Amino acid sequence: MKNYNVRSTESTEFDGVRKRNLYNGEHHYYISKTVDGLSSSVHEKYDSPREAAIMLDKWLLNHGKEPINVLKPLRKR
Repeated sequence: MKNYNVRSTESTEFDGVRKRNLYNGEHHYYISKTVDGLSSSVHEKYDSPREAAIMLDKWLLNHGKEPINVLKPLRKR
């Protein structure tokens, strides 16, 4: 089902984070990344690209993957 309130989407400086521009002039950010067949796409809206990037990194960590944007991977001893 197409959301007709969305004018366009565009990429951000963070991998897997997109900006959604609405016809009413507002915008928000969301995450969309597929890794090893797992999709991180959720319909949550974030106020900033950094906030969305942190949530994507947390999602990756919860699925046994390395973070790709803001969070630093733990050093292995």
